[in-house]
Amino acid sequence: MVLLLLLYSASILLVIFYLQFRWRYRYILATAKKLPSPPGWPLIGNALLRPGDIPCTTKNLFKNLIKFKRRFCFWVGPVPTFVISDPSDVRIILNSSTTLEKDDKMYKIMKILLGKGLITAKVSVWKKTRRLINPVFHPTNIENFLPVFNEVSREVVQHIGVEGEIFDSYDLSFNAALDAISRTVLSKRSVNKTIRESIHTGLQNHGELVYESIYKPWLHIKWIAMLVGDKISYTKQLYSEITEYFDKIHIAKPFWMYPWIIRLSLAMTITGGMKGTQCWLLERKL
Repeated sequence: MVLLLLLYSASILLVIFYLQFRWRYRYILATAKKLPSPPGWPLIGNALLRPGDIPCTTKNLFKNLIKFKRRFCFWVGPVPTFVISDPSDVRIILNSSTTLEKDDKMYKIMKILLGKGLITAKVSVWKKTRRLINPVFHPTNIENFLPVFNEVSREVVQHIGVEGEIFDSYDLSFNAALDAISRTVLSKRSVNKTIRESIHTGLQNHGELVYESIYKPWLHIKWIAMLVGDKISYTKQLYSEITEYFDKIHIAKPFWMYPWIIRLSLAMTITGGMKGTQCWLLERKL
């Protein structure tokens, strides 16, 4: 009798939560119904039917983009996810102030890895901090970085110019971007090989964990994720090593020696990804 009562209560709660979800996101759900979507099942959707790995999922997305052309949606359970490819659609979304808020469910795993920072902050916090770094993106400041950008670009062209077999340009692009960031706003020199590999592995693990959290809902609960997720612990350890490396750079060259505009850029570049360095910068210098 007690078991039946518990099952009955649980069923009622699930129905209430589902109806509340449908009402709260009724406009989004109405828009999703107007768009084409791959075949799926009620409540289960279609994204969870073929989880696969990231390359496989990416190929499926491209196939659906070719099939449905400009835009479509897929369902992660009862939640719709919109996919667009037309630049005009992208421009509208990026320029809209109503699409700035992050999805709490998708960012839970990122909060476990990164803690509190600009990447995981709500819009109210992000807007205030974003105003502080607006001067960093002024053309006169960007021009100061051009010599480094040009040098890094020439190195990339030299690597590409060598005749040979077709290769994956991801590592080359990643190293070039990291060099440009490091030599302009971090230390004015390239990151050493060990830290470069740590950053590369950390970001790769980070992306895989965010992807896995879509079909592994227990990763959204911090204590369970830390208990069963060896990759999470390893990634957090990598971030700690990266933080320690940049802290040593800051000690070697006092932070006040950087121009204030570089201080802001450095703080915002590191914020979110390296929690210890973020606090060190914001508490002591900003």
